[in-house]
Amino acid sequence: AQATGARTLAEAQIARANALPGLSATGTIRQDGSVTPGLRLGGVQLGLGTPSALAAADAAPDLVARQRAEADQTATRRDTALQGEIAALQSRQSEGATVLARTLSNLDLYAEQYSVGRRSLTDLVGQYAAAARLERDQAALAYAIARLQLERARDMGTLIAGSKL
Repeated sequence: AQATGARTLAEAQIARANALPGLSATGTIRQDGSVTPGLRLGGVQLGLGTPSALAAADAAPDLVARQRAEADQTATRRDTALQGEIAALQSRQSEGATVLARTLSNLDLYAEQYSVGRRSLTDLVGQYAAAARLERDQAALAYAIARLQLERARDMGTLIAGSKL
């Protein structure tokens, strides 16, 4: 938004300057080696669109300010959304850790019960599969949280290229 705004302001200044009278020096070198100096007087090009063009050039700073404010609002909304997603994933991760701990303790209990013949192998394998699935989900949540945190850091401009240090 800043780069676009700077470009828009520069274009407006150029358009405004083009509407002003100007004076330029010219010179011509002929084949025989003689130089012919000259002056060129540029006048204001008047037409039906001139007042509108000047008004548009004068309105450019307001336009840039509005565009920048809109970009800031969009960035704020995106940051808030990312923070909400991160918080939701962290909550799921915390709850999942509790469930995983219970599942692992149940797995130990199932293994003991299987060894004394009170549980079947199917029950033990089912409990082991549930524990493995929860561990995989916990790892995936950690990566999802890290990815969103990186997106947020990129949006805020706080990422640093390690190769440039």
